[in-house]
Amino acid sequence: MRGEILRSPSIKQFIFSFLLPIVLAISACNSGSRGVPVVQRDSQGNPAAQETASSQNVQLGAFQELADSDYLMAPIATPRGRGELSGSYEEKRIDFARNYLFVNLTDKSSHLLLQTNDYLILEAKVLPFAQAAKDAKVTPSEPPRDENKTGSKWIYYRVVKADTDNDKQLTINDRWTVAFSEISGDDYQELLEDVEAILFEKQRGEHLILIFKSGGKNHIAEIHLPTRQVTITRDLQEIQPK
Repeated sequence: MRGEILRSPSIKQFIFSFLLPIVLAISACNSGSRGVPVVQRDSQGNPAAQETASSQNVQLGAFQELADSDYLMAPIATPRGRGELSGSYEEKRIDFARNYLFVNLTDKSSHLLLQTNDYLILEAKVLPFAQAAKDAKVTPSEPPRDENKTGSKWIYYRVVKADTDNDKQLTINDRWTVAFSEISGDDYQELLEDVEAILFEKQRGEHLILIFKSGGKNHIAEIHLPTRQVTITRDLQEIQPK
């Protein structure tokens, strides 16, 4: 009698209609766990804004005294590794900053280098004050130079601003921007973009010479540090003879 009830078409239809939604729900959950993206939406049904580094908690690193100046600087980084590294680089745990905080020891003021924490700063290197070459021409508009002046003057940055390799994060594998600021962190300026590699760099007086790769080609640039302007940029000779 029990077997006849189970074989009844009405009972089978009831069981099928009851179990189908459960099976579909389980299937949907499994699909999502395999990588199907889940889009979070707001009350109006629009995709919610993705969380950025600016909206995350950030940490202040150790302060560094900038030689022969009145300033300190400290890196600001996100808690997740304080450096967005991927793949084989993850175990190195290199600390990359998202921003820098500058403090003036004289008037006790402070300010951020950038207006956002959404970038990745691969390097922040202090460049010393250096006199122009002896044979360099000085225009009448330039103030007289103090021949005994020494110490730090500028800071040179390498900043990743965009996910150029489309791996959904900023890493050392992305192209970056060359930027400079005063030793105080003021007057931040970006000069070279989409840089893939630095092949040579040397400070010569008030100029910084860079040989770099961008767009699959090699270039040379001369940067005048006091004005933070690229005075010369040229393509290098192709290494493949025609």
